[in-house]
Amino acid sequence: MISQTHAQLDELIQLRVAYEELLHAYEREVQCREKLQKEYNELSTMTRHQQKMFAMVKELYGEQVQVATIDPVTSLPNHRTVMCKIDEELQQSQQLQCGCAILFIDLDHFKSINDTYGHRAGDAVLQEIARRLRISLRLEDFVGRYGGEEFTVVLHDTGMEVAVQVAERLRMEVAALPCTWEAEETQEIVEIPVTTSIGISIYHEHGETREALIEAADKAMYRAKHSGRNRACLA
Repeated sequence: MISQTHAQLDELIQLRVAYEELLHAYEREVQCREKLQKEYNELSTMTRHQQKMFAMVKELYGEQVQVATIDPVTSLPNHRTVMCKIDEELQQSQQLQCGCAILFIDLDHFKSINDTYGHRAGDAVLQEIARRLRISLRLEDFVGRYGGEEFTVVLHDTGMEVAVQVAERLRMEVAALPCTWEAEETQEIVEIPVTTSIGISIYHEHGETREALIEAADKAMYRAKHSGRNRACLA
């Protein structure tokens, strides 16, 4: 009887030891899971922070690219981008053995618009003319603000005859309707007529470098002005 009782006690002790070992193992597993969860939470927080930082850097980079390449008034490519585009187009023309054309477009009597209606009206006119030029061109063509009241159009894979036709069409698109402006003092809607003088240069015919084609288009544009304005002239 006594030996049986001792055996039962030993069995109980062994069960208690086994239970305590299981309990310790469970507690260690819980602690391990808690540690892993904490590390996971910290990693998730770091990942979210890095994602936010990446988004901020991406946004800042996009803003810097826009400042460097886009004209703030017209939202067209700026002078620097115009020059890069001409180089790119000339390189393509040389590789593909095709033509291209450059149009220099200058708004006639633009200074008088600024003097009469103010610079905000002048900016509004530039924005409207930029819009008209943009929607009047093919997707593969390019228009940018060269500077001041001058715009540059680069016509892809285009010869002399078509370039002259496009220049004449753009000239008529601009002149067809006046730009409207609400006078700041009187709130009166003012109609501002706008015309352009356009110079045209053709790759090969008038040069094979950016400098030569720009000079040729610029001279042709001034010849259009001296001939009475509101016209397009070929170099």
